[in-house]
Amino acid sequence: MGRAHILRSSLAVGILAAAGLTGTTPALADTDTVTAQFVMILPNPCGNGDGILFRGTLTMTTHVSEDGAGGYHLKTTNRLQGEGPSVLSGVNYRADDTASAITNAHPPFPQTFHTSERYTLRASDPTVPDERTVATLHYTVNANGEVTSYVERFEQDCQ
Repeated sequence: MGRAHILRSSLAVGILAAAGLTGTTPALADTDTVTAQFVMILPNPCGNGDGILFRGTLTMTTHVSEDGAGGYHLKTTNRLQGEGPSVLSGVNYRADDTASAITNAHPPFPQTFHTSERYTLRASDPTVPDERTVATLHYTVNANGEVTSYVERFEQDCQ
């Protein structure tokens, strides 16, 4: 499961729920939490082509409430926890970051949503730079609940 897939899935579910388009009538307020465990090799721009064998857990909490005017208020919180060694150097990296986004959906549709999340993999060796990823996601959802446009951008750098 890739980083983009995890973020895309959590945001898409939240957007559809906020827009009231998941096939159920939303309650006045609803909170859902999903936890996913994963293992993946992450590219490491700080490690000369090295990768990080990362094992982690992503906990996604979505809270949706009606605004009384036909729209919805959505708050998503994603918590990334995990660690893993650099494949070539053996330096261990850890992450324990939380990213939150607030979205308001109001008719008429289509609606466009944007979020930006930041995650840092901190190196155990203080002489090795940390790896930071910024994920920027844009969605457009029509009145039928279909995602009609999706753009993602990932930026990585060393700190």
